[in-house]
Amino acid sequence: EELCKVEFDNVPMVFLHASGGILEKKKKICVDISKKSISLAMERLAELGHRRIAFITADPLNSNFKSRISEYKESVKRHGLNNDERFFCMITNVPSWYDAAREKVVKLCSFPDRPTAIVCAGRIFAYGAWQGIMDAGLKIPQDISIIGFDCEKIANPHLSTMVQPFYEMAQKAGELMLNSLDGRESCDNIFFNAFLDERGSSSKVPERK
Repeated sequence: EELCKVEFDNVPMVFLHASGGILEKKKKICVDISKKSISLAMERLAELGHRRIAFITADPLNSNFKSRISEYKESVKRHGLNNDERFFCMITNVPSWYDAAREKVVKLCSFPDRPTAIVCAGRIFAYGAWQGIMDAGLKIPQDISIIGFDCEKIANPHLSTMVQPFYEMAQKAGELMLNSLDGRESCDNIFFNAFLDERGSSSKVPERK
């Protein structure tokens, strides 16, 4: 909001991961991922037979989380999934996203009709959720599948995750900035597609015992 004030009108700017809202109204240049990241994860799990998919996210005041929440809810409707409100887990005002995700997943796993898969809107949620599944005595992916977001490839455990093409996005942002400095400013936002990197933590829905 500060950077959208009139005194900054002549300052060249390119925003990363901030499309929509006031930036869209002020026609600021943004480089972001398309609104299809969580949707892709949900679609893949639906293909694998999952119908009870939980979602771990944070306060939607963050623009990225807001769009990912919308994707999850739309996907539940589109694929005819179980719409149990207990499966939608929002974390707010906590000192540790990791610990909060861990606690919520332990509770989710205690349900008789627990989810068969979990999608996380961020990497910290995913790491906490993984630990929560372990604490509950379940196996991944034999008992429950999990897909994270931007989880590092070198991290242990190896989480299936949605991946943003950070290098290409940063390169495009730099290119747009140089164009702006040269007087070749564009008003069109640039969107990149996230992709699912399956690393072994998601599989077909397990048969009910």
